[in-house]
Amino acid sequence: QIKDKDIEPEDCQIKLFGIKKLKFFRKVKDSAFTEVVKRVLHICKIDSVTGLQQYAWPALLRGHNVFGVGPREKGGKTLAYVPPLVTMLHQKDSYRNLPVSCGPHALIMAANIQKAADVHRYLMRFREEDICFRLILLSAENNEAVAEIELLNGCDVLIATPLCLLRMLSKGVTNLAGVCHLIFDDLDMLQESYSDQIEEIMSLYRKVISERSESVVAPSQMIAMSSNYNGDVERFYKTNFMEPVIIVASQLEAAYAANVKQVNTD
Repeated sequence: QIKDKDIEPEDCQIKLFGIKKLKFFRKVKDSAFTEVVKRVLHICKIDSVTGLQQYAWPALLRGHNVFGVGPREKGGKTLAYVPPLVTMLHQKDSYRNLPVSCGPHALIMAANIQKAADVHRYLMRFREEDICFRLILLSAENNEAVAEIELLNGCDVLIATPLCLLRMLSKGVTNLAGVCHLIFDDLDMLQESYSDQIEEIMSLYRKVISERSESVVAPSQMIAMSSNYNGDVERFYKTNFMEPVIIVASQLEAAYAANVKQVNTD
């Protein structure tokens, strides 16, 4: 359930729900990222941050579940989660207690081949700067026979479209046993085109989490980014996200979110 807005962001167009205190960043240099991550962002000429990023970055680094809404163009939604994710993956001790598995620590669901390729390109830029994480792109455009071999060798981050992921899960060449960060890029598009497949993936993930031993100390984080705030995405995060931080950085969508909240609480 969305709680009343706890703090008023300085940018009146940003609506923030679900957290009482959050220190935000206006500049990359002020962030808690590793120096390598900061260097890559600087090389890419990303020194200032979007409204969505300035709240998503600290929330994600603190381990919160985050649902973010930003403009489809130049909203910075993918970079709202990639730098925090890379920083967290660099902290290898966080994943040492997980069961031995060929599956990823971070699973990123993309709505189409192009979006999957875009996310892969961002992550490759970080990996080029000597950040050691194994990355696999899984989409219909790639050779699935080659992908099967790569998946059996294991990875840290898997970017996949829903249908390709389900095919590989059914073949047993990967699994969700070690997933600590489950990410939905363009959730509104995923829900529109693959709602049944997303629900199947969520059902499998819930089963994994329920069976994970209490002695396993590891992150369990869900992240979703969307261009639209509508009934489908709201139902999704209300059903699947525990105590989420909701960041709405689009004026039109913020107004819609506020109206939905008002209707739901009247």
